[in-house]
Amino acid sequence: MGRIVELITDVAASADEEGLNLTLPMVDFDRLRDDWGDDEIEDALALAQTAFHHEAVSEAADSLCARVIEVLGTFADEKRFASCADAGAPLPVESLASLARSVAYLEEALSLVRDAPPPDLALFNKLLERLANRGIEAEMTPLPIASENKGEIEH
Repeated sequence: MGRIVELITDVAASADEEGLNLTLPMVDFDRLRDDWGDDEIEDALALAQTAFHHEAVSEAADSLCARVIEVLGTFADEKRFASCADAGAPLPVESLASLARSVAYLEEALSLVRDAPPPDLALFNKLLERLANRGIEAEMTPLPIASENKGEIEH
């Protein structure tokens, strides 16, 4: 297993980026032929290519997710959130909720592969809370504090 990882690492280090693809210069391909077959070298290049694409997709998704979290967080504001319920709203509550669920899922997945610090989720989490409480807002208000009757024992 270690030798295969060594081959993939060597191929990835030697490969050149040509647009969205990696290519292996012929001099490096010939050098690797001393220890490996053509199929093994091509398989290693394909694995390096896949890793290259996954990294590019992760970086793009992370950047996009951070910007969408920032935009969706603006709907944590009570008035802006309420405006989504208006007839003809550019972003209806159902669409807002769908976007928020997708972004929350993507953020969770990105947290497993992210190298950089995560975006600030404070307002986004507040929006998620508003969405979760939609329709039951009255029930979510703080409960009144009971008067303290020290002489009374509750059974």
